[in-house]
Amino acid sequence: MTPPTRETLASALHAAGFPLFRGGPYDLTLVGLRATPGTLDRFDDLLCCLYSDGKADRIECWPATMDPGKPSIDKPKRPDGTAVMAAGHHPQAFTVGTHHPGTVGAYPCLVPAAPISVVRYKSHADYTAGRGAPSTSTTTQIHHAGKASTIVGAWSEGCAVLANEPDFWRLMDLVAAQKNHGHGARFSLTILEWPA
Repeated sequence: MTPPTRETLASALHAAGFPLFRGGPYDLTLVGLRATPGTLDRFDDLLCCLYSDGKADRIECWPATMDPGKPSIDKPKRPDGTAVMAAGHHPQAFTVGTHHPGTVGAYPCLVPAAPISVVRYKSHADYTAGRGAPSTSTTTQIHHAGKASTIVGAWSEGCAVLANEPDFWRLMDLVAAQKNHGHGARFSLTILEWPA
C-alpha cells in the first residue's frame, strides 16, 4: 500500500467524522489503514501517526497488519472466534504496557486501556464471507513482528502488528514524546478501510 499524504489522510478522517488531534506538539493521531481488498497473512496495511513536532505537521506510516494471521483464522483458539479490530474510532483505547509479560522476550508495547470493539470470526469461511459477530477484547495490542517479517502467521491473533521492529520503536519514541509533552498516556486508534 502506498502511504497517503498527511493532507489526504486528514481529509479522510474529517470526512468520516473522526478526530485529528491538534493539542500541541506530539499530540498523536494514530490511524490504521486496512487494505481493501487485503491479502490474508500479509503485512499489506499501514499504521500511520499524524502529529506536529512544533515546527511542522508530520505523518509517518509503517507496514503493518490490522488483521489476524492465517493460523488464528483457520483454527481460532476461542470458541467465540478470532478477533479483528472493528473499523472506526477507538477513543483512549491504548496505554503503555508489556507484550508477553513475565517472559524472556517481554517488551513495552501498547495494550488496551479499555475494552476494544472487535468482530469475531469462528472459521476461515466466516472470515472470507464477512460473517463475524460484534464483541470486545481486552487483550488486543499494538506490537511488532520481530526484526523484519513478511508473513503475519502467529504474530497476530487480532492485534495491530508492525512488520519491522525498528518502525515499532520509532512509534514508541513518539508515544513517549506525547506523554513528555503533557498530552497524557492514553492513545486513540482509528481504523479506516483503505483502497489497496
